Amino acid sequence: MSSGPGILQSQILNKLAGQDSYTFQRVLLWELAADREEITKTGLLCHGIDTGLIKKSFSENFRRAVSRLAEIKKIEIKDEKLTNLDEALTYFPYHTSQLEIHQLRMQLIPSIKDYINEKDPRRHWYFDIETNQIERMRGTKNFQRSKKIWRELQEKILIILKEGDTSQFDLWLECLVRGRYLFYRKKFKHSEPLTNFYNALSDNESRSAIESKALELLNELIVSTFDRKDWDIGALKSVYYGIADFQKGYSDKLSQELKHYLRDKHMDLITSLPGHEDPPEPKNDKHIAIYHHLFLRRINYSKYLDKLLTRQILKTQRQIRAI
Repeated sequence: MSSGPGILQSQILNKLAGQDSYTFQRVLLWELAADREEITKTGLLCHGIDTGLIKKSFSENFRRAVSRLAEIKKIEIKDEKLTNLDEALTYFPYHTSQLEIHQLRMQLIPSIKDYINEKDPRRHWYFDIETNQIERMRGTKNFQRSKKIWRELQEKILIILKEGDTSQFDLWLECLVRGRYLFYRKKFKHSEPLTNFYNALSDNESRSAIESKALELLNELIVSTFDRKDWDIGALKSVYYGIADFQKGYSDKLSQELKHYLRDKHMDLITSLPGHEDPPEPKNDKHIAIYHHLFLRRINYSKYLDKLLTRQILKTQRQIRAI
């Protein structure tokens, strides 16, 4: 197939035509590489998973074509960190040039999504962005403005609790404890973020007039105080740190619990990966229950599983759209 820069630029624009939203640049790279047969297959990793890679020459030509289209104002480029969990996981299979990693991610990341949803990580692995933002604000005019809103909100909550005529008494009490911890550094604290309290309190359609006013103040406090994007990035980071070791100085590594989960759902694939070793099964059926825990601990998983998610998922990702 012709590989001239003009042809490639036209193919990129054709792919983007009619789309109002941005497209991930690497998704488009994979689509065009497949269309143009620019993916070299080198063998089999295991049954159903090919080895290979996108040709380096094509990747470079594609990069130059995108840059040129941006220069002549044919496309817009946006570099952003991903704050939507589903979007990030759906996109990440394309963040590689290796065919086997791409195919493994396409097969296994949907199950990682299931695992995350079952574990409810935003609650269990919450990263306290609110506290960090408040500490950075202390001493500023913005903090004084937010603290003034909180004092007014606190008065409303105390009236709600004193009257006791609410079906959400505990939620308002916990919200009061959370706010006093954030703004007054009180000893007693609640780990639930104010954003979660607002969502839960909003569910009460039969709230009183003073509750409605308090809810308005709570929303004003959240909007004026907290950077929602920063909160989303932090919450997303907490999810990834809950299932993988992205700590500085360590190699990327999925948690053992997640690997066990993937093994249960994709037994044939996981056990056929290079480097996977299961310990021998017990000979005595009476010992199976006791042995199961030891069996899981002694499984040697393939290093390919640690390539499913890497720190790259937390970094800025490039998206493009036609102008």
